[in-house]
Amino acid sequence: MPLTASAMDFFQLFVPDNVLKNMVVQTNMYAKKYQERFGSDDTWIDVTLTEMKAFLGYMISTSIHHCESVLSIWSSGFYSNKSIALIMTQSRFEKILKYFHIVAFRSSQTTHGLYKIQPFLDSLQNGFDSAFRPSQAQVLHEPLIDEDPVFIATCTERELRKRKKRKFSLWVRQCSSTGFICQ
Repeated sequence: MPLTASAMDFFQLFVPDNVLKNMVVQTNMYAKKYQERFGSDDTWIDVTLTEMKAFLGYMISTSIHHCESVLSIWSSGFYSNKSIALIMTQSRFEKILKYFHIVAFRSSQTTHGLYKIQPFLDSLQNGFDSAFRPSQAQVLHEPLIDEDPVFIATCTERELRKRKKRKFSLWVRQCSSTGFICQ
């Protein structure tokens, strides 16, 4: 990437337009099926590629700059951000959030719980594989995933012992020199 590359250039490196276009198609398809089943939504307009990019950018932005609520951007308080609020109205954001889907419907050969986000995960993995070359020194380990401290504080010691018996494992392959998780 050139030194003048923008944040959007880096995002497009890992999530190309074809993945975003698929999100647009899937979201619009889900909105149509939802309205057929539960009644028409006269305020819904099919989402566009530009709106999907703005929506995802907004979601990423609010995860980096912690807000008390995803709707805080449109408030007049401390967390308000007029530059983002001018791009999309709050009602439009809420509509896209209501119907947002990466995979709208389950196929018959679906066997795992991540099927709804699998195309997005595959896109990220392909982008990581093409943009990053890990060193030869790599480790395979099972990282600890922290629990919510508020939840832990409310648990009894017996409940905590039960929770330590994991029902699943998460193994990752990590580059030793950079700390980048490759897979």
